[in-house]
Amino acid sequence: MEQVTSNTLGFLVANVFSFCMNAFVTFRAKITFEKLLKYSLVITSGLLFSNLIIIFAGMANIAFHWNLFATVMIISTYHYILHKHYTFK
Repeated sequence: MEQVTSNTLGFLVANVFSFCMNAFVTFRAKITFEKLLKYSLVITSGLLFSNLIIIFAGMANIAFHWNLFATVMIISTYHYILHKHYTFK
């Protein structure tokens, strides 16, 4: 149970830190609780989307390293577009 707790805490801390850095550095946006919720929604949907990509690519027998590379490229683009047009709009 300690691993789950520490993993969850680490995810939350990393998510808040990433949000703050994106708000300040990338998008130069004002930090609000609403934006943090939107940011968390985008990140969580990206996690679910990336897992689906990995599952379906695995079912198609695509080598994992190519699968992972494609997933990172797709999800990074997905996150940037959603954060630009939804989270920090």
